[in-house]
Amino acid sequence: MNARASRTTYPKTITLLEDFFSEIFQPRIQIDTPFLWKTKTDIFDILNRVGRKDLISSTVSCSHTFQHFGQGTHCGGCSQCIDRRFAAYGSELDDVDEVGIYTFDFIQSEIKEPRIKTTLLDYVRQARDFDSLSLEDFSHQMFSELVELIDYVPGANEQEKVEKVWELCHRHGNQVCYAIRKMREIHDDPYHPLPEDSFLQMIAAREYLMCSNSQQNGIRIFYAYSHRDEELRVQLENHLSILKHQGLIEGWHDRKISAGREWEGEIDENLNAAHIILLLVSSDFIASDYCYDVEMTRAMERHEAREARVIPIILRSVDWKGAPFGKLHMLPRNATAVTQWSDQDEAFTDIARGIRKVVGELNETQD
Repeated sequence: MNARASRTTYPKTITLLEDFFSEIFQPRIQIDTPFLWKTKTDIFDILNRVGRKDLISSTVSCSHTFQHFGQGTHCGGCSQCIDRRFAAYGSELDDVDEVGIYTFDFIQSEIKEPRIKTTLLDYVRQARDFDSLSLEDFSHQMFSELVELIDYVPGANEQEKVEKVWELCHRHGNQVCYAIRKMREIHDDPYHPLPEDSFLQMIAAREYLMCSNSQQNGIRIFYAYSHRDEELRVQLENHLSILKHQGLIEGWHDRKISAGREWEGEIDENLNAAHIILLLVSSDFIASDYCYDVEMTRAMERHEAREARVIPIILRSVDWKGAPFGKLHMLPRNATAVTQWSDQDEAFTDIARGIRKVVGELNETQD
């Protein structure tokens, strides 16, 4: 079981653990999750209310704990650190939380990593949507996520469950807005210029309200693949050309890196800016440390944070059971490898139709 981020407390994970332990022990095991309907800001408020806010500085939320931060215990730029800092300001406990635990201060420091800026903008945009969406609109826009979740949360009926999820997300959106106001109140000195490329400057410029790249240049697609599969990647790109000519997508892969550019930084920047990430799965993709441990891991992080959509595409037959992307809907149809189709053009056409559908869903959500 992966202990990073929130995967261990996801209702489906808890239910499956209950099933697992109940196979071993009798009677049926029930795992209590008293904070299921609480945001991180709510948890901060509870600690403060019971007089134990002193515990906050000794807890760890960072999803990059495998890295070394010197004196700090948190990187300050991952999605978990960002969520924690907003919770601290939203509960007015920022003075307790900021006891030298963060290696990087995104609020007042220059944000040089595109990954951190993208995560911040997506976080605030999502919170804004949660705050503004009615229950009906929320149910429509989050339909696929709710379908996957609804069987694993408590409630008398489906409608009650959806309302509970909406209330949780709506409260989170409101708390993020309050946190931003507190950040500006504390750090935005009107007699001094805002730190260049800091979150304070992003707030002042309302960057999170601006049109995203997908609205200006089409949905951005990132190809994660092994170079041994380049011929198949080119064929897929050709089948997606009609979407490109229609202005619906803009594709990127590492062959577009120009001479003299730092390749790892270019890949990182485009991976973090993509709206759709295509994992071109084969034995070589899975065997590649960079494809699997770096690109795929980051892609799944963004997918689970709802910052991007990940689509696994099975190019060549390989045992992918148990891979993190194994729970996602795959292409082509029935997850049959492209090379196993009698007509590979038919396989790529099926993939292109699936991608067109996702592009349409993303554009509809942004509209």
